[in-house]
Amino acid sequence: GVIDYHGELLPVVDLRARLALPRREPEISGRLVVVRTTRRRLAIAADAVSGVRDLASEAMHDPTVLGVDLPQVAGMVTLEDGLVIIQDVEAMLSEEEEQGLHLALRAVER
Repeated sequence: GVIDYHGELLPVVDLRARLALPRREPEISGRLVVVRTTRRRLAIAADAVSGVRDLASEAMHDPTVLGVDLPQVAGMVTLEDGLVIIQDVEAMLSEEEEQGLHLALRAVER
């Protein structure tokens, strides 16, 4: 989908399928996290947002340790309340997906 974010159209990305999680229907009360890549801003659908934390790079574990080999996963961090998957926003979309978004957004803006 697409949202209007302070006058800018942002694509909304749902990563659940890429993480082998069941699909959820969007809700008006749903949470979105806005991120910036070198190419664009995106809104990422989130199940919940509990805050922002500064983490030391040493705390991040290589995701392949758990058998996770996804290019968009930069690493994982274990916190007292669970596991956090760190996304690489630059690798989140393939070149083909970027092109598709670019064309779709241009069509909507006309």
